[in-house]
Amino acid sequence: MLFMDTDYKVKLLDSLSYRQMRNSVIVAFFIGLVLSSIQIYLDYFSQKTELSVLITNALLTANNAAYQAAFNLDEIGAEQITEGLVSNQAIIAATIFDNTGNILGGATENVDFERSALGTWLFGNPQLIRETLFNASFHNQAVGELLVTVDPARNAYNFLQRSSFVILSGLIRNIILALCLIAVIHYTITRSILNASKPIQEGLLNKTIPLPTNHAKDEIGVLFTAFNNHLEIIDKQHELIVSNNANLESIVDERTRQLDEKNKELEKQKEAAVQVSKEKSDFLAMMSHEIRTPMNGILGMAELLNSTSDVRNQQEYVDAILDSSKSLLVLMNSALDYTKYEQGKVSFESNPFNLKSLLNSILFLLNSSVEKKKLDLTANIDPKIPPNLSGDQEKLRQVLLNLLTNAIKFTTSGHVTLSVYLAEDNIFIPAEGDGKEMIGLKFLVEDSGIGIPAQYKETIFSPYSQADHSISQRFGGTGLGLAICREITEKQGGRIGFESTLNQGSSFWVELPFSESTAEPIETSTNHRVDSSPSYKSLKVLVVDDVEINRKLLRGQLEIDNHSAFFAANGVEALDILAVQAVDLILMDLHMPVLDGIQTTRRIKANPELASTPIIGITANVTPAINLECLSCGMDTLVDKPISQSKLRSTIAQIDHIQIADSQNKGVAWLDITILEEHVSNLGVSKVNTLYAEAGVSAKAIISQLVQLDCEEQENIIELAHSLAGLCSNFGFGQLGQLASGLENTVSNMTKHQTESYIRSVGELGDTTFTRLGEVLQPETNPI
Repeated sequence: MLFMDTDYKVKLLDSLSYRQMRNSVIVAFFIGLVLSSIQIYLDYFSQKTELSVLITNALLTANNAAYQAAFNLDEIGAEQITEGLVSNQAIIAATIFDNTGNILGGATENVDFERSALGTWLFGNPQLIRETLFNASFHNQAVGELLVTVDPARNAYNFLQRSSFVILSGLIRNIILALCLIAVIHYTITRSILNASKPIQEGLLNKTIPLPTNHAKDEIGVLFTAFNNHLEIIDKQHELIVSNNANLESIVDERTRQLDEKNKELEKQKEAAVQVSKEKSDFLAMMSHEIRTPMNGILGMAELLNSTSDVRNQQEYVDAILDSSKSLLVLMNSALDYTKYEQGKVSFESNPFNLKSLLNSILFLLNSSVEKKKLDLTANIDPKIPPNLSGDQEKLRQVLLNLLTNAIKFTTSGHVTLSVYLAEDNIFIPAEGDGKEMIGLKFLVEDSGIGIPAQYKETIFSPYSQADHSISQRFGGTGLGLAICREITEKQGGRIGFESTLNQGSSFWVELPFSESTAEPIETSTNHRVDSSPSYKSLKVLVVDDVEINRKLLRGQLEIDNHSAFFAANGVEALDILAVQAVDLILMDLHMPVLDGIQTTRRIKANPELASTPIIGITANVTPAINLECLSCGMDTLVDKPISQSKLRSTIAQIDHIQIADSQNKGVAWLDITILEEHVSNLGVSKVNTLYAEAGVSAKAIISQLVQLDCEEQENIIELAHSLAGLCSNFGFGQLGQLASGLENTVSNMTKHQTESYIRSVGELGDTTFTRLGEVLQPETNPI
């Protein structure tokens, strides 16, 4: 209290007596209320008990007299008895009957009485008491009946009066007692404290509190003495605190200045980290479009050519495209695993390869892009370089593809040239104990493109970035290609660099070590052919995709299955086509300019005439969130790129209820004649006919159970599909068995709509199979 404001201290001390009196009165009020409530509670039960005893005694007294009056048929006596009963305050009516039911006498309370709800709640409603007049010692039959009406609430008024008095008197008594206690405490304790605090009230803060003479040796004196001792300690601590505060302020000022400097540095580092994170996020978001989309076109065109080509020389193109697609897949995996390069976790292989073949495959891959932009793409190889080398062919392909792709991308007219020389100085030294002589090769990629501004030359090899954001918006790309080139080159002990003049072109060079190889290069191309001779009903399909190569791919894939195709480059064009042309199915790319796939689908589904048209979404980046958005906007299903012929065919089958099998199952007979002939050889024709007929009945029963299942019962679907596949395998029902096996293996990844379509396909194929089986079996033993 020593350091409080003086006015506040005075107010505080003046309010002590008021608060003490107020609290004491409140406590006294509640104590009085509790004690009075207890007394009223006990009085209430005492009143009820007393009333019950009074009525019981009155009835016992009146019973014998009423018996005599009823026995003697004494009406006057009966009147007197009933009047005596109603004189009791709680009894409001009494009547005496003889044994024939005639009234001998009766009386009713004439005093007006107004019942209160509280009295009724406390003591209850009026009660009717019947007493049979019988005295076995005098007469062995009942001579009449006594009826008494009792109203306990008539005693409520007296009870409530007493209760009010008890509460009021108890409260007054306790308040008077509290005031007396307050007065005693005030004169013995409070007044002494107030007198002792006068120096504080007068503002004499540096003086100790004087001890009251009559409290020098009691508890108050001890309290004041201890308080005065602490005042001295507080004064000393106050001086020390003031001194320490001054020192702390100077220290805090210095620390604040240092923290400000550190915060500025941390803010710069934070901004740099945020920028790097944003660049990485942008890179990952563009990865699917920039890498997986061209991979989809290459793989799809390769499969299309491989399935339709009958001319021998076209195999060269198929092999080149398939070979390039593998390289593109390696590029995608390398880009996604860029951190492995940074951490030194990537291993390099050393395999023999032909340099000229490698360069030709790269140029062939880029030829369509060059022709589209009308550029000259050439390659020159120093004749001194050995034809067969040993090294990591795929890493070299990745570096050259990145450099050439960049050169083509940023060149609008002119040329792009790839030159390979022997390194001028042999910077590559063979490892100790390794007899191989290392050959240093320099790969130079020159273009006549836009060049690189001087301010971006230092960061051109940094990951996740390009010269500026307009480059990404104008030319696309992830900004990771040159960073990957640098990591691949430097991890092999090579060097990379460039020279560039703005608006005149750039020259990127890479120096890498190789060794001459005498072994033959390993062929990586494939001559696998896919048989394709479908006989499904033809559909009218609208393909909506902004990438021309994707549209060409889908055209070829659809035409193989005898479907007719219409094409749109964006959602607006698709809506225009749908306004004049009816289609059976729509293949919808998600990411398109003008109007994307999601918005286009919503507009189609909002049109009642088009709402029932199935829509298959296509994207290179399938995530749970994107899948949910596509299904919620109205698409029937979503497939990811690359789209193979078998994937497209099976997806269309699931959507349009077309019976279809995977491309691996093409050419499989509906019935394996070899198995049938083996059974006939072992069991005989008659027994085989009966056995196959029973097998057909069993298979039909399984299919019937399968069709009746809910699509959510995946465990039961898998179990039944497994049983059907096993049965079909034993009896040679090839197509039905493979379709059942496909259902067993893929149902856990299907949507509800896809599962329903697949099960429906199993049912349709089952009907076809067993119809044809009935034609094969002997009629007399065919129960199918």
